[in-house]
Amino acid sequence: MSGMMLRVVRWFGWNINRLALFLYFKFCWVRSRLIGPTSWVKSRWEGDRDLAAATRVALFVHYDPKGIVHEFVLYYLERLNALGFTPIFVTNGPRPTAAALDLLRPLCGRILWRRNRGYDFGAYKDALLEVPDLDALEMLIIANDSVYGPLQPLEEIIARADPEQADVWGITDSYEHHYHLQTYFLLVHRRALASSGFRAFWKRLVYTQSKTVVIHKYEIGFSKHLLAARLRLAAIHPYRELAFEIADDLRRRTQRDPKWWRHVGHADHLKWLYGIITSGCPLNPSHFFWEPLTVKHRCPFLKRELLTRNPCQVPMVFFWEEAIAQVSDYDTGMITRHLQYLLRNRSI
Repeated sequence: MSGMMLRVVRWFGWNINRLALFLYFKFCWVRSRLIGPTSWVKSRWEGDRDLAAATRVALFVHYDPKGIVHEFVLYYLERLNALGFTPIFVTNGPRPTAAALDLLRPLCGRILWRRNRGYDFGAYKDALLEVPDLDALEMLIIANDSVYGPLQPLEEIIARADPEQADVWGITDSYEHHYHLQTYFLLVHRRALASSGFRAFWKRLVYTQSKTVVIHKYEIGFSKHLLAARLRLAAIHPYRELAFEIADDLRRRTQRDPKWWRHVGHADHLKWLYGIITSGCPLNPSHFFWEPLTVKHRCPFLKRELLTRNPCQVPMVFFWEEAIAQVSDYDTGMITRHLQYLLRNRSI
């Protein structure tokens, strides 16, 4: 097959796939508007925290294939409580056991069990509907169990997330596909909560089972929508600053000793990383920059996927425990025990 023919075939394949996704999304939209349901919550339980009086609320999404609420999740909820946040805990997994509910009640204002429609963003929407009075909130956290932590006091994040500088804060941001705040942790201030743009996004969100649609239209699209509504977004650890810092460090090392690469076990990766950063090609900072984020910048979270799958094949991840121990008293045993439960044919 000639090069031209191959490009034509690829073009048709790409556009057919886009058309299929578009038609599927429209089908989901029509179904949600005409048939429903308006929420996929199947059961709810009241927690011990007073949700009606809360001025700080955290929407926390959980998933475990066996319905287990692991200790690292409970610790995260405890730290949110310590900051004065009342969690609305929503699980997309199997129905919580009585033992799990007993552990969750003291830490939550409400516990939701829902059918897994729309993945995390569908769960965020359903949890947001449970907030008694959005206008009464001072701030809202949107978070999930895709990370381990917090490794550092969340008070540091709250202190740095100045509402005078931005209306919505993330821990990290990314330029992959389009600029967006990474959605494993978002802090939404009052101005954004009161905006028609923020509320319209959730009202229009369609429960879809396409991960591609969820990623592009919601995980990435959330930031695009808020920016279009003229809300201000910012990251505690901006990608551009991290990328410049890493590239500049590698450049300076090479200037001091052009042969320093020979003494580094993952020299090929560092050379590749330098080339990618300086070419302007965006990377996922929560994966590729995990070590400086953890050790130098006191980032409070470590992505679970980095340890369980490492899809980008980032080297030296094996030293995650040592990196955390340098800067935190976080009980890494919680991570180790979860990995022992989760991993098959993989060691970390």
